[in-house]
Amino acid sequence: MIYEVGKQLPGINKAPGFETCRTQVNTAFFDIIYYIECPEAKVVEVWKDGKLRYGVYTREAIPYFIIDFPDADWNFDVNVNAFRIVEEERQAWLNHPQADIVILSIP
Repeated sequence: MIYEVGKQLPGINKAPGFETCRTQVNTAFFDIIYYIECPEAKVVEVWKDGKLRYGVYTREAIPYFIIDFPDADWNFDVNVNAFRIVEEERQAWLNHPQADIVILSIP
């Protein structure tokens, strides 16, 4: 997936009209994409410059990533189900040498 500055992020909101969050697996790791229609300036500011806390928990071998913006009283979680990736591709993905970058985006 290629991102371009000033262009809408690629990908489709699978629940238009609703706030939703999903992960997008990429070659090296994954991105977290939060869909919100017409975000207010405050939301964009919090997303860009707000204090962020994060955590991880696992349920039934699936990791969930918790994102918290404590100053805005806004948090959410999203999972990455590696079992949905074809086995051969999963091993390459899990062992990628740059698997340490997560991009947070509001399209």
